[in-house]
Amino acid sequence: PVKDSFALSEAIQDLISNSEKRNNMANEGRKLAERVFDISLVISKHLEIYDGKGS
Repeated sequence: PVKDSFALSEAIQDLISNSEKRNNMANEGRKLAERVFDISLVISKHLEIYDGKGS
């Protein structure tokens, strides 16, 4: 929850003590970043903007 430092500290402690969960989150985060920031997609979106077709 927003502005809940206790919940944040609990989540961090959970990740520190659970390497499987930590590694899974890291792998999923990388997959997401590779998908969202794929260079072909980024170039395509930029070209749409330059051509006036961007939303």
